[in-house]
This record gives sequence, structure tokens and C-alpha cells, in this order.
Amino acid sequence: MRKIVRMSVTAQSLLALACCCAAVSARAATQTPSAASTPSKATVPTFYQEISWSPDGKRLAVTAHRGGRQSVYLSALARSGMTKLTADTTGDDGWTSWSPDGTRIAFNSTRDGNGEIYVIRPDGTAETRLTTHPARDWAPSWSPDGSRIAFTSNRNSRGQIFVMNADGSGQKAITDSALVASTPVWSPHGSRIVFYAKRHGRKDDVYTISADGSDRERLTSDGSSNIYPGWSADGSRIIFSSDRTGDQSIFTMAADGSGPAKLGPAGFFARWSPDGSGIAVIRGGWPASEVVLVKPDGSGGRRLLGQ
Repeated sequence: MRKIVRMSVTAQSLLALACCCAAVSARAATQTPSAASTPSKATVPTFYQEISWSPDGKRLAVTAHRGGRQSVYLSALARSGMTKLTADTTGDDGWTSWSPDGTRIAFNSTRDGNGEIYVIRPDGTAETRLTTHPARDWAPSWSPDGSRIAFTSNRNSRGQIFVMNADGSGQKAITDSALVASTPVWSPHGSRIVFYAKRHGRKDDVYTISADGSDRERLTSDGSSNIYPGWSADGSRIIFSSDRTGDQSIFTMAADGSGPAKLGPAGFFARWSPDGSGIAVIRGGWPASEVVLVKPDGSGGRRLLGQ
């Protein structure tokens, strides 16, 4: 893989982020973790791969690769640096999602030798494993009412979107083997889930689906690679990464797929703030990227993390 854009969702794409790290790193960026358990500064090359906002918009959970390890960190917007959340293990941690009440963070980890979904409190306590399947589970996303978590799993031989209760029970696939799917994100209103997937040799496209698995809709079909979708705060627009203009850049479009528009300079991952006033964008390439905060129209650019 030479580009994040070419990263496809395969059964081996563990998105336990070691694999995703290699895939995303090749196109416009990828990842890598490590750090201290106290607030740390980017004094060593740090690859920021994924971010998620706390419900109050004051903090970011960050998947970062530093010093040879991939871990989850927390960063407060009011001060520089970040604090390591997940403990050093033999595996990699990443791909975060906050619970709606801000009391827990879901993430995936290979610490037990296989990609599984865990939850942890923002203070680093009460870590709990939710999935125990021999296949790989990754990329969790909390529902807006806090009752369920969507995630990706290759337990059916290829990446598919699953939904489970917040305690790990009731795990059920909502996509079928016609798609190789990944990275679900629940809409703010809870009725739909956005994800990206590959089908019949095509490049990755953005899809939405009802939370019960019905009414699947493909939103992109331009022949480029469209990945890492997320929602605007009001659910009216979708943000995603695409190589349709040659470089890996951030785009937004209406929730029905209409009106795609490029958002400022290049970037490979972006998430809207909870109040809709800004967008956190990851820019750069391996081994060092940066997180910047831009306005909804892509203008401005205050560096939050990175050298």
C-alpha cells in the first residue's frame, strides 16, 4: 500500500490499528504510538491517526503512534500536550469513541493477542473487555443514546458492521458479505450509521444504513477512494477523506451524498466538534502528523497537536 487512499477493508485489515497504521501511513498518513503516562509533548515523531471529541467538546481522545507503540491518549484543548490513557501492553490500542455522557471511552486493542473492543473511564480506570470472539473486532462507535455500540468485525470472513449492546451482549451483523466494510459512525439522531466499504473490486465508497440493517445507501460513486466518514453535529452533513483530487483531502457532503465539497488543504482524517463550531483535522504523513482545528468552511487552522 502506498497511500491511505488505497487502503482497503480486508479480513486481515485489523484496524486494531497496527494494520490500519500500515495502510493509512502509506497514502497520506498512517500511525504509530507510545508516550509517558503524564502530559507529554511531541518531542519525538508522533503519528496521529484518529481522533474523537468528548461530548462537552473540551477534550480529544487520540490514537497516536510514538516510540514504536500505538496507544490512546487524551488531549485537553485548553492546554498543550496529551496524557496517555491506555497502559503499555504487548498489543496496540486505538480507534476511540466517547460514550454520550462522557464517562467511558470505547477502543480496540490487540493486547490479548487478538483485536477486541474495550471500554475505559477517562481517568484510566474500570477497563472492561466487551468482545471475546476469535476473529478481530475494531473501530467501535457509541450510539447517541448510549445503549449500543457499532463496530467492525471479520468474524464472517470479511469486514462487516456489527451492533451490540453497550455491555457487549446481543452482537449482530447489520451488513452482509457483499461488502467489505469498516469504521461505522452513528448519526447524532441515532437512526443511521455511516461507514465505508469496498464492493466487487471497486475502490472504497461511503455508505449509510439504518441501525437495524435495512435501507443501505451508497453515497459516493466517483471511482476514487472515500474513507473515514463521520457526521456533522446536526447530522445534516457527512465528512470524509478522499483522493478524488489527487491528494488525500477532507471533503464534506450532504447526508444524502449530494453537494460534495473540498475542505481546505490536504488531510486524511477529520471530525466535527460537538457544537459544530470547528473541525479537527489530521494532516501530514508518516512518521509525524499534526492535528489542527479549522472552521466549518475549512479556513483558519490552529494547531492542537504536533510539531
